[in-house]
Amino acid sequence: MEDINFEVLSESEEMYLVTIARLLEDGISSPVPLSSLAREMDILPVSANQMIRKMADEGLVEYIPYKGVELTKLGDLSVRRIIRHRRLWEIFLVEKLGLSFTEAEELACKMEHITPDYISSRLSEFLGSPEFDTFGNPVPTVEDEGNLQAQIRLSEIEPGEFVSIVQLRTDSAMRSFLASEGVGPGTKLQTIGAGSQNIVIEVNDHIIKLSRSIADSILVKKFLSTK
Repeated sequence: MEDINFEVLSESEEMYLVTIARLLEDGISSPVPLSSLAREMDILPVSANQMIRKMADEGLVEYIPYKGVELTKLGDLSVRRIIRHRRLWEIFLVEKLGLSFTEAEELACKMEHITPDYISSRLSEFLGSPEFDTFGNPVPTVEDEGNLQAQIRLSEIEPGEFVSIVQLRTDSAMRSFLASEGVGPGTKLQTIGAGSQNIVIEVNDHIIKLSRSIADSILVKKFLSTK
């Protein structure tokens, strides 16, 4: 991999990249509309437009008139590095220091901008190289491209397809229930059937029926079964 000087990025540019990436994670298709970006950052659209054009000149994003903004390879690489730092710190602060989710998120947001890569690597090793953070979000790797792109809702998967769970966007009670059924980030499963109200899945030879509202909150990736 070619060496890239990440230090040239301002904190403001990093926050734009992170916001674009998180909108993609939440299911917004690329290119991300500038109106959505401005609303998420609570800024005026004209301000977003000015910054995006500046970042496009720097090769971090591609601005598509009347459509929105896409991450370039450099922008994608940069933002995966930043989000990796944040989520590793969130795990450390919650699981090792006992901070609340709110405290950890606030502090990790500050730490992500000042963490050198070698510290991130050592932190990951200390934590056991986690694939998901405390909230169930994937911890990106700098090497794997595209892992911050929009995921698919389980409710959108056709019967017979195989998927692995990327993220659970549910409350703690539902997370506990799903965990008791063997369903969580990283779980591989097959969809068996889909009706107007329910989705039927198979996890480790165990059949589970989920409401569509729950299936809507489960983000997955397709994969080819080796069975």
